[in-house]
Amino acid sequence: MSSILKVDTIQDQAGNNIINESGNVITIGASGDTITVPAGATVSGFTSVGIDDNATSVAITIDSSERVGIGTSSPSQKLEVNGNIKTSTVGSVSSGALQGIGGAPIDIDRFELGVGFLNLDRDFASEVNQIQFGKSGTLAAAFATGQDYLAIKTNGNNERARFDASGNFMVGKTASNYSSPGVEAKSNGNLIAVRDSGNVVNFIRNTNDGSIVTFSKDTTNFGSIGVKDGNNLTIDSIASNHCGIEFDGGSYIPRKNSATADNAIDLGTSSSRYKNLYLGGQALVNSQSTGTPSFAFLNDPDTGISRPTTNAINICTGGSERLRVDASGNLFVAKTSSDIGTDGIELRAGGDVLITNSGAQCMYLNRKSSDGSILELRKDGTAVGSIGVNGDNLVIDCPTSAHTGLDFANDKLIPRRNSAAADNTVDLGYSGGRFKDIYLGGGAFIGGTGTANKLSDYEEGTWTPGLDSVSSSNASGQYTKIGNVCTAKFKISSDGTGSGVSITGFPFTSQSGCEQQGGSRETQTSGKFFFIRMAASATTGMIIRYDADVSVGSNSTFEGQITYITNT
Repeated sequence: MSSILKVDTIQDQAGNNIINESGNVITIGASGDTITVPAGATVSGFTSVGIDDNATSVAITIDSSERVGIGTSSPSQKLEVNGNIKTSTVGSVSSGALQGIGGAPIDIDRFELGVGFLNLDRDFASEVNQIQFGKSGTLAAAFATGQDYLAIKTNGNNERARFDASGNFMVGKTASNYSSPGVEAKSNGNLIAVRDSGNVVNFIRNTNDGSIVTFSKDTTNFGSIGVKDGNNLTIDSIASNHCGIEFDGGSYIPRKNSATADNAIDLGTSSSRYKNLYLGGQALVNSQSTGTPSFAFLNDPDTGISRPTTNAINICTGGSERLRVDASGNLFVAKTSSDIGTDGIELRAGGDVLITNSGAQCMYLNRKSSDGSILELRKDGTAVGSIGVNGDNLVIDCPTSAHTGLDFANDKLIPRRNSAAADNTVDLGYSGGRFKDIYLGGGAFIGGTGTANKLSDYEEGTWTPGLDSVSSSNASGQYTKIGNVCTAKFKISSDGTGSGVSITGFPFTSQSGCEQQGGSRETQTSGKFFFIRMAASATTGMIIRYDADVSVGSNSTFEGQITYITNT
C-alpha cells in the first residue's frame, strides 16, 4: 500500500521556501540511500542538461536539439562519443532501430567488436554509403553498397574501387571488361590492367640483380623476368639447357641456363622458322669452310655463302666453290684466281672479261624472234657498232652515217652501209690502207657484173724453155697469165748449130685455129732481131729471123718475150 505526502510548503535548512522558486537545491536522501521511481511513473518538468557522474561532472549531455554527447558536452551529431566504443556482442540492427541511419552520418573515432559481427543494412534500391570517414564534417572516405556490390569511395564521394557480385575486385572502373582503364582482379585468378597511355604495370626490384617476375605451372618454376648489371632486362627459362635472352644497351644477348651463352642458341628450328629478317646494319657471322658455308639453306647445309679468305667471299653449291669475289673486286666463276689458262670466267674490276673454255664455245648470245642487234659496242656511252642477225645471216654494222658493215650471207660476203646492203659504194681498203694479197678460187668481176667483166684466171710462175733440134743451156723463163692471155719471158743459149729451130716448153697451149707471133730479140754477136711463131694448139714456137736465116749458130742466146692467146 502506497503513502501520500501532501505539504503546502517545503523549506531548506536555512528556512527558505523551495517550492515554486528557482535557484534552490533540493537534496533527496543521503549518501547511501536508494531512490526508486516506480515503473510507469512519469517525471515531468525535468530540464537537466545531462547526467552527472560520481564526480559531479557531466558524463552524458543531451542538448536542446536532442543530440547526445558522451565524453563531450557539445555533440555535433545525434550521437557523438569522444572515446572508444566497445561491445561484446552486437546483434542485427534493423532499419529505424538506431536513430541516424539514413540521416546524418554517425562519426566514430574508434569502434571495437569483441565477438560477433556488425551488420549495417539499408533497404534502399540505390547505392547508399553504409560507413563514412571524415574530419570536421568533411567526407574523406566511405564504404557504399548497392544491390550486388561493395564500393570504396574517397575525396568527395568518388568511387575508387568495387567488389562486384562475382567477387571481382576493380580499381578505377565499375564494370568487368577489357577496354575501360583500371585494374581488375577477377575471382578466377585473372588479372586485367588497362591504361590509355604510359606503363600499364610496373614491377620494381630494389638493390640487387635477380628475378622480378617468376612464372610457374603446378608450383614448378619454368621461367622468370629479371634484371642484370643494374639495367639489363633478362628473360630466362629455368629448365636445363633452355634458352633466354638479355636486352643489353644495343644488343640482344642469347642466354642459356640463366647465363650468357656464346654460339649455343639457334634462332628458330627447322620446322618453326621465322619469315623475314630486316636489318638496318650488318649481320656478322663467323667464317666457315666451303663445305659448311656461313650462310646456308635449310635441308641443304653445304650450299650457301662463305668467306674463303680475308676480304673475299664465295658462293658454294654441294660443298664446292662455284663463284668468288676477291679483295680487288674481281669476280671468278669456276675458278678462284686470275689465270687466263684456267677454264672459267673472270670479270675484272677494271672492266675486263676473260673467258676460258677447253674444247667448247666460250660464249653463247641468243636473240629470240626478231632480227636485230645481239651484241652492241659502245665508246663513252655512244653506240659505235653491233653484231646481230638478219634472217639466217650474221651481220656487223656501224650505226654511224655512211659507215660500212658486213653481211655474212650464204656463200657471200656482202658489203653493208647504214645498216643495210650496199652495192658499188664500199671500197676494200684504200690508198693508205691496202690489203697485201687476195686469193680467189673463182673470178673477179671488174667494172661490171656481166660475164664479160669476169676475170676468171690470173697466174704467175716460171717455166723452162728448150730448143727442139739443138742442145741448149742457160735456160730460164717467167710467165703471167691473165684470163686467156699469157705473156711468157724466156732466155736460152744454143750449144750447137741448126736450122728451123723452135723454142719448146711454153707454159700454156696456144689457142687453136691460128698461129700467133711475138717479137723477140736475139742476143748474138750481130744483135739481130727475131720473131717467135706459135703453132696452133701447141706449146712450141719457131724462131724466125728478119733476114730469113733460120739457122742457129753455136753459142747463140735467144732472150725475149711473147704474148699469146691460150687455149684455156
